[in-house]
Amino acid sequence: MHLSRYTYSLLCCLLILASFYYGLFDHLNDAPQSIHLWRQSDCLSMTLNYYQYNYPLWEPHIHNLGFDGTGKTCSEFPLLYYFMAKIWHVTGNYMFVYRGLMLVIFWTGLVYVAKTVKLITSNTFLAIFTAMLLFSAPTLVYYAHNVLSDIPALSLSFIGLYHTIQYLKTERITSLLSLLLFFCLAGLLKLSSQLLAISVLGTILFQYCFYFKPHYPYVIKHLKLCLGLIFIFILQGIWYRYAITYNAKFNAGMFLTGILPIWDLHYFEIKNVIRAIYDHFTWDYFRGITTVCIAIAYIYVLKNRKSITDTFLFYLCVCTLLGLIIYVLLFFEALKDHDYYCINLYIIIPVILMVFFLILKQNQVNLHSKYMLVALCIGLLHNIDFTKRRMEQRYQFTSWHNSAYALTYIKFETLKKQLLTIGISANDKIISISDNSINTSLYFLNRKGWTNYNIQDKAENMTTCIHLGARYLVVLNSTLEKHNAIISSYTKGIIAKTKDFSIYKLT
Repeated sequence: MHLSRYTYSLLCCLLILASFYYGLFDHLNDAPQSIHLWRQSDCLSMTLNYYQYNYPLWEPHIHNLGFDGTGKTCSEFPLLYYFMAKIWHVTGNYMFVYRGLMLVIFWTGLVYVAKTVKLITSNTFLAIFTAMLLFSAPTLVYYAHNVLSDIPALSLSFIGLYHTIQYLKTERITSLLSLLLFFCLAGLLKLSSQLLAISVLGTILFQYCFYFKPHYPYVIKHLKLCLGLIFIFILQGIWYRYAITYNAKFNAGMFLTGILPIWDLHYFEIKNVIRAIYDHFTWDYFRGITTVCIAIAYIYVLKNRKSITDTFLFYLCVCTLLGLIIYVLLFFEALKDHDYYCINLYIIIPVILMVFFLILKQNQVNLHSKYMLVALCIGLLHNIDFTKRRMEQRYQFTSWHNSAYALTYIKFETLKKQLLTIGISANDKIISISDNSINTSLYFLNRKGWTNYNIQDKAENMTTCIHLGARYLVVLNSTLEKHNAIISSYTKGIIAKTKDFSIYKLT
């Protein structure tokens, strides 16, 4: 029932080869850049603060000090950032260590996808195909070696799915404890990753309400699973309640701890989001024809529901889609510009495909047909090539995807090396007025302070930050005219000027 060593090794080789083809290894040591540089910098800022200051796990900090001057804020459970900081204490602060670990975690999750499909269909090729198909989705590949916690959360959900199927088949207590552990960690890293765990719970409750007649052995097995899932939901709820309280006490509003529902938007805003989602489907989620094929597979599952002997898998497929729809409605506004909000929704892909393949098998379809294997291979290669081109586009300096880094933030990397010679120590607090993000320029400079995200070109905000200890003002020369009023009102005079920056002493 487990993948043979040969199959596991083959899948790992394919994942590594595909990673080379995508150019992922070329970017392992790159600074944060391209799509969602803002969010990448937030994650790295928290990690770097753990690394440099050894803060306790439950007290995450960022470079942006906020309006209370502490820099304390959080969203998801910061275990990943804390753990990465501890690894850096051994290896040194290198991006390739962080990115490499993320990539290995994702590969591991994909291996468990293959193991799950193999467990259901007993077909090695389809197991490898499903895992590789997920590794041909542009969004997943881009974030596979990135620093956001969404990919590790998804990977843990993949592992949790495998142990769920194992537990339902064998009733082993080790499988139950494993699925609870991985689902719990996934939900702490990113709450949206609980789509599958909630769907499992919903499936069991639905079956007992409308399908099953009480049968003692099954009741005990499912009762253990339901109580375990409810327990981990409580644990996750305790953390997110703590996060909300933590933010309210120190710096609320920096990270989202609520929802962005569709019903808060006007008609034209909804149209704009729908148009953006369509673009994501065209360029980011999968190759367009692949999405259509997956939708057809789902329709086939619904039409042939009576063919499947394992009703749990069928209803899991239905409940997962319902959960996905509810998630989209709750976070609809975020889907316009934030493709990473959809990462954990990819859990539905292996669920659909394993049920689809199982129905084909039970309907006596020849899953070893040469024509079918060739068609799937051609489709997969087409998706891989499509994703390679998307990766090249996202990392090109001439592309809009990477323009913020190429035109602006790369300059802060150069300035970081000059700050000490200018006389600005590592402990001096600064205001990076040319940056509208929370942490990006502060992270690149590795200085605590504030950005225009806090100032917003308002005098009262500038005064507050100076009272909290801001000593220097860093301004891009290209934005000097825009910030002239602040420069003339709050600085003693320029202390240094470089090719790209002007640095002032604050009054």
